[in-house]
Amino acid sequence: MFFDRWYIAQMEQLRPKMKALFPYWDPTGGRMPTFRWGDRERARHQHLLSRFNVVLDASHCEMFSQLNGARLPVPLPRTFNDPRAEAGTIEVTTYRQYFSLVFDAYPQLMREMQILHGETPSG
Repeated sequence: MFFDRWYIAQMEQLRPKMKALFPYWDPTGGRMPTFRWGDRERARHQHLLSRFNVVLDASHCEMFSQLNGARLPVPLPRTFNDPRAEAGTIEVTTYRQYFSLVFDAYPQLMREMQILHGETPSG
């Protein structure tokens, strides 16, 4: 009973973050860059989507809910929130750990998307 309430509260905290990120990865148009992208920017966008997949997947993280039969542990790439990290995986063994990783990675992904789209200066 406590888990269900806690899980719902985590999802409620996550929802506005996912709503803010959605236009940056929406394949139907979403947020448009302030300048014309070349191959470099398109590749960077794909790299960010791949690297931060754990954050973007959180928008569908009902799949992690015990109610839907998902199983922990779940391996996640070490590099998702730190590109300098060694290759390999992080073993996520609790929902608290999963949500913590997602909440910690969100600001970096949002900033990198804003920089890529020309909405904020890099640096």
